Amino acid sequence: MKQLLKVFIILCLAAFLSSAQSQTADLILINGRIWTGDAKNSWATAVAVKGDRIIAVGSDASIKKFSRRSTKIEDLGGRFVMPGVNDSHTHFLSAALGMYQVDLTDARNLADAQAMVLKFAKENPGAKWIVGRGWQYTIFPGGLPKRQDIDAVIADRPVYLRAYDGHTSWANSKALEIAGITQDTKFEGFGEIVRDGNGVPTGVFKEGASSLVSRFLPPVTREQQLKALELGMQYAASLGITSIQNAHGSLGEVEIYDELLKKGKLTLKTKFAFSVGPDTTQADIDKIVAASRKYDSPMLRVGAIKIMVDGVIESYTAAMLAPYSNKPETSGTPNFTVEQLNRVVAMADKAGLPGLHPRDRRSRSANGARRIRERDQSQRPARFALSHRAYRDDRSEGCAAIQGTWRHRLDGTDPRRSGDDRRLGGGDRTRKDEPRICLARARTRRRAVDLLERYAGGHHDEPVARAA
Repeated sequence: MKQLLKVFIILCLAAFLSSAQSQTADLILINGRIWTGDAKNSWATAVAVKGDRIIAVGSDASIKKFSRRSTKIEDLGGRFVMPGVNDSHTHFLSAALGMYQVDLTDARNLADAQAMVLKFAKENPGAKWIVGRGWQYTIFPGGLPKRQDIDAVIADRPVYLRAYDGHTSWANSKALEIAGITQDTKFEGFGEIVRDGNGVPTGVFKEGASSLVSRFLPPVTREQQLKALELGMQYAASLGITSIQNAHGSLGEVEIYDELLKKGKLTLKTKFAFSVGPDTTQADIDKIVAASRKYDSPMLRVGAIKIMVDGVIESYTAAMLAPYSNKPETSGTPNFTVEQLNRVVAMADKAGLPGLHPRDRRSRSANGARRIRERDQSQRPARFALSHRAYRDDRSEGCAAIQGTWRHRLDGTDPRRSGDDRRLGGGDRTRKDEPRICLARARTRRRAVDLLERYAGGHHDEPVARAA
């Protein structure tokens, strides 16, 4: 009996010690201004962390109870803390590689863009191609540039510049020469070679037509991709972005992330959506499912598809229900027929892979595809989302993923319905990678310039979700 009692006491003591150990924090932050995201208890001053989990949030006194000798305690000195931001639609690797290219994000007119390209070319004399991205449609008269604009500053080296949204590209005459693009060049598929009144290519390419030039770009090595990802993750962390949903991808790209994960260098929780197209087959879907089973860890997952149903409003490639008010000869062009969309969605949903990426007219088609999958109640439910939702049609359904940045109008008005005010922000530009400013804009519809002073540079009177 005494022996059993000893065993019982030992077990109780072990359970007590184990419980105490589980409540010991590795890191405690005190004396902070911590926004919890909980409407009932929005603010706290301290937080306790164990491993990769927050175990408690509260006052300094209540949280200090979780400390032990090994606990690291950091005094925030009143600094602001909030939960990590999830970027729900990003093309992270291409954006990270863009940090080594010409950044045209801040160009406010053609002269700015030309100066930035020329400066980069002078600083990188060994670059065979000058590659960049970030230009806005609104900085050019008529909404689009032309090859002669780049020729004026760089004519001896090929230049290839993507728009900020990645849906349009701009190249100089040297690049067109290397790509063999002439007045007789044809493009079959989703996209367009923009031409002048005489049928001569202007140097601008929409959607898939960009591949006519981009396929001649120097290949990016695996080492360059790994280096870019590490730099990009550091930058994301500086903005408070701790997890992302990569809005396109392939097995090869996931393998690069996996290499960083195995080395203990993947600091950004990443979920991949693999790109599919009108000709996607069941065998393609099966490969995505196999990848989703192989990559299913807390830090790296494959679990969705990217269906680019149409283009974007700025270049008139978004499929709208009515003609554009400032270009009435077109209402946009879909990338999928209704039949193709229904077929791909049915295959993907049967495999449990959610997706979609339509704007306006294609939202109706997306609803039809959604209803097709709902008819089979035996199927595993998949999340249905409409990404880059710039406009709302009252008959459209599903989860609308609306961006906090303003969709630029070529003439200062809604290109579909003049006077319709359904945008999420003011008429100025804001950097897409500033999540606090974007969130505040979406919430308040105030101009970014009015919000920068309040939320940038460490001034955090209140959380962006509650901005006045």
